[in-house]
Amino acid sequence: MIDDPRQPGSGAQIPLVEVVEQVSRMTDDQKREIFPEGVDVDGLIKIAEDQREAARNWAEADLTSRFNMIETAMTAGTTPGRTAGERGLAAQGKVNLRALEKIHGGDDADVQQGLEHVFGKDPSYR
Repeated sequence: MIDDPRQPGSGAQIPLVEVVEQVSRMTDDQKREIFPEGVDVDGLIKIAEDQREAARNWAEADLTSRFNMIETAMTAGTTPGRTAGERGLAAQGKVNLRALEKIHGGDDADVQQGLEHVFGKDPSYR
């Protein structure tokens, strides 16, 4: 931690890595105001620059792995993210809904067809 060069005299302490560019442009006299006697300032600046570079490389690799997806064109008749089993269940659901529509809104023959679809040929539903 060093005194914040952006707020001289405030006593605020910050990590060197946050202001490494600003500190590297300072004169030796300005650096002596921030760092204690006998500290290898150039060595600390090198370490801070290496830390920033490592953080930048990590962030770039992380974002690339998260957002660098290759888009592929969809083929006709497929829904993204649905397996064949899910598409089959959806189709079966549509057939069953059609049977219920016949029961509730059809004439006598449609109602009979809908009931037979829902209950099968079992006569006990009558």
